[in-house]
This record gives sequence, structure tokens and C-alpha cells, in this order.
Amino acid sequence: MVSMSYFDAAVDGGVQLLALFVVLILAARPLSLYIARVMMGEAVFLTRLISPFETMLYKFAGIKPEEEMTWQTYAKSVLLFSVGGFALLLMLLLMQTYPDLNYDMAINIAVSFVTNTNWQSYVPETTLTPTTQMMGLAVQNFLSAATGLAVMAALIKGLARTKSETIGNFWVDLLRGTLYILLPLALLFALFLLGQGVVQGFGETIKYSALESREPQVITLGPVASQIAIKQLGTNGAGYYAANAAHPFENPTPLSNFIQLVAMLLLPLALTLTFGHMLGKPREGKALLIAMLVVFIPLALASITLEAKGNPRLEAFGIDQALGNMEGKDVRIGTVGSALWATVTTAASNGSVNAALDSLTPLAGLISLLLIQFGEVIFGGVGSGLYGMIIFVLLAVFIAGLMIGRTPEYLGKKIGVFEIKMASLVILIPAIATLGFSALAVLSEAGRAGVSNPGAQGFTEILYAFTSASNNNGSAFGGLAANSTFYNLCLAFCMIAGRFGVMIPVLAIAGEMAKKTPLPSTLGTLRTDTPLFVLMLIAVICLVGVLTYVPALALGPLSEHFHLLSQG
Repeated sequence: MVSMSYFDAAVDGGVQLLALFVVLILAARPLSLYIARVMMGEAVFLTRLISPFETMLYKFAGIKPEEEMTWQTYAKSVLLFSVGGFALLLMLLLMQTYPDLNYDMAINIAVSFVTNTNWQSYVPETTLTPTTQMMGLAVQNFLSAATGLAVMAALIKGLARTKSETIGNFWVDLLRGTLYILLPLALLFALFLLGQGVVQGFGETIKYSALESREPQVITLGPVASQIAIKQLGTNGAGYYAANAAHPFENPTPLSNFIQLVAMLLLPLALTLTFGHMLGKPREGKALLIAMLVVFIPLALASITLEAKGNPRLEAFGIDQALGNMEGKDVRIGTVGSALWATVTTAASNGSVNAALDSLTPLAGLISLLLIQFGEVIFGGVGSGLYGMIIFVLLAVFIAGLMIGRTPEYLGKKIGVFEIKMASLVILIPAIATLGFSALAVLSEAGRAGVSNPGAQGFTEILYAFTSASNNNGSAFGGLAANSTFYNLCLAFCMIAGRFGVMIPVLAIAGEMAKKTPLPSTLGTLRTDTPLFVLMLIAVICLVGVLTYVPALALGPLSEHFHLLSQG
């Protein structure tokens, strides 16, 4: 048998991508309009059902929904809410009945879920109780995603308003995002997953005897369907089982695999159109969506074809590569499905996996790394992907203004020194955290102790871990023993920096932009909804990502690729 050809893999991947985005785009328009109305405080079809409960929560918490906040107060509220969520989750983790949860792992888990990173360096089904998974992790899956939605809404309001000192009310935005958007979608998706065979229980166990073992294997059941629903919709990614979406109790059928891909991208994609609706300029949102698609689709197809080609080193050992690089893959899913999931999960800041990422061919692994290193803006997390993309838009506008000698403007508002300083912080903080801690891990004995694979592969594992943490993705390359005091605390710091080191500057930009008055459009005004600007935006994203990380990538996946070719 011969290896799957690039053409066959591209056709298979192209068909799956086409089906995926047809479903997404058909669902995105009505959903984007619905989200826009929710975040602007307008009535929707669920208002009669949810509004009484919403009002009761306002009264119970002492929230005055009509009172708006400055960006400083909004930022303080985000931090206060996140610190409170961290404290409650940490207390729950330390009080649970299982004895193996030490303090540094508990801190890492609590930070991970509060920041929407959902990094897991432990076996969840044996480390955490069903109560902890349901009351701790699943709750934060909702709240961390809703926090991203709230910050996104605040930035859009700041761009849309004129001579305003306020950008909304964090508590209102948080509550409405949770009650009207995330909860209804998660309920519908959980029901679908139950119909596909995803389990839902409360700590029951089942035993079965495998063909290769005489001892029965014990599998823990739990509230899986409800957690998987919000893990995918909220771009969280943490699995109930260590095998994540490769586990048949999380992802039992081809249809569940496909719809989970849809769920990962649904809100990030819809929010680009929501952006246009909330501004009253739909073309602006469509331009952002087109930029994301132009970057994502070629990278996804490249990853698929690279995996379909197979591993030349395995072929040299006489291992048949007719089905592509099947190392670390589930035979139910195959190379095409695994590579597509790997690109979606790293583009969407989701972090779930249905294959072992360290088994990817070096260049396919590089593509997943790049999608995170671009800043998680090619779709990205719920809310966070959109406001990250808007930061790149501001940089593109600024660079274009320098090129033609004109004061940069976005949506008619001048981009000043303050906005560019804040945008620079958004770009630099995750990059510094990623590269700085990767260097520290390589140089320190504690960091090197976690590496099980020598050479370029081991370096890639370290780089990927800190890239994932600093950009709040949460997926792991594998092969790195990250459950140590060094990695638990260093990764936790990166997660905090990557979350709040981005959110606070974004809110500062929202506050400054809200104060400004739009200027009338002239012949010299740079339009940001044209194909030319989309190309400019893509160039800025790629240049910033590549120039920042190319030396590290050369030491990791690129070095491994050329070594693999020489050994094949």
C-alpha cells in the first residue's frame, strides 16, 4: 500500500472544512444578532423567562444595573470577581476527599480555570471528585467565558460611544452573558451529547476486562455531558477524562466529533459579526471574519496533508504509513480528523484534544504552535479572541498611518500614543512570559527534570507548555512531566499574565476610545472594511507572530523536521 497522497488528504480535509464552515456561518448570523441584543440590554425571546431571575440576582447582590462604570472600575470588578472565584475554587480543591492534591497543583488548577486556560497536568477522573468537577470546574467554565464576553462588550461599547466616561457595567454584562447566552446553548448541547452516548452520572464506576489484561479495568462515570457542553462552547477545553475528546465517553461518534468542532468555533465566529452589529457597521465584523478564515483554512489544510503523508522515520522501520501518521491517533478519528481538531482547538483557544499532539509530525506541530503564538486571535476564546483581534487592527491602522504620514484613525477616532502603548502591552506580555519562562525551564534543573524526550522534541514540549499557558489555550503537547512545583507555579504565573495582562490594557483602550469624538470621513480616511486592509491585517498578525517566535521555533519543531528528514 502507498501513503495517502497530499491530494486525497486535501480533498478529505477540504470537504470537512467546507461542511464545518457552512454549518458555522448558517448558525452565526442569527446567533450574532441575538448576542448583540443581549449585550446591549435589549429584550430577546428568552427575556420573559429569564428576566425575573435576573432581577432577583441583582437585588440579592446589591447590583444597580442602571449604574455604569469607568474603565478603571470595570477593571477592578473583573479582578475582584476573578480573585473571588480563585479563592472559592482553591478552597473546594483543598477540601475535597482525595488525598493526592498538593498545594501547588491546587493553585495551578484554580488559576487555570479562572483564567479560561483549563490546563491539566493531572488525571481528572482520579484526582478530582465529581462534586469538585461539577461545582468547581464546570462553574468556572461558565464564569471565565462570561468574563471574556463582558470585556469584549466593554471594548465594543468604548469604540461605539462618543464623549463617554463609562463603558458599561461588568456585573450586568457578566450575568447577561451567562444567563442568556452560555446557559441556554450549553443546555441544548448537553442534551445532544446525551443522545450521542456521552455519559452523565455522579461518580458511579463500571468494570470491564480488556483482551490484553486479566485484571478488570475500572472506569469512573460522572457529570460528563454537562461539562463537555460548556468546555467546548466556552472555549475551555478541559476534559472530564485524561484522554479528553479521544475518550469514547466524551466523544463517542463521528457526529459528536463534528458537532464538538462546531461548538468550539461557534461563539468566536459569531462574535465577529456581533461586533459589526453592535457598532452598526456590519462590514467591519465581516472583514475580521474573512481575515480569520484566510489565515486558518490554509494552515488547517497544511496540517491535514502533513499528517496524511506519514512519518518517514516510522516508514524506515517498516511501519505501514498508508493511513498517514497514525501514531498517537484514535483509529475512529484518523489523521484527517485529528489534524483538523488540532488546528481548531489551537485556533479557538479551546485546548481540548482528540489525539496526542506530541505525535504530530514536526511541521504539523509547528502549525498548532503558531496558531497559539499569533495571540489566539484566529477565532480565539469567547470574547478574548475578538478583543485580541481588535488590538491587531489598531496596530495595522497605526502602521498604515505611519506609511502614508497620516494620523491613524479607527472607526473615525484618532489612535493616540496611549492606545498604542496599551496595544503593545497586549502583544508583549504573553510573548515575554512565554519566552522568558521557556528559557528559565531550559536553564534550570527543575525545568529540565520534567523533560522525557531529549533534543528538539523536548524543547518543543517546554515551549508549547508556556505558549499554551501564556495565551490561555490550555492544550499540552505531551511528554512533559509538568506536575511539579516548578511547572505548576510558573505555568500559573503565565496564565495570570496572559489573561489579566491583556484584559486590563484592553479595558484601558475601551475607556480612552469612549471619550473621543469621531471625525468625519474624508478621501484620506483609511477604510478598515476593504480587502486591502484585510491583507494588511493578516500581514501584521503573521509578522508579529513569526518575528517574535521564529528563533524558538527554529530550535524546536523546525530543527526536529530537518532531523526527521535526515533519518527517514
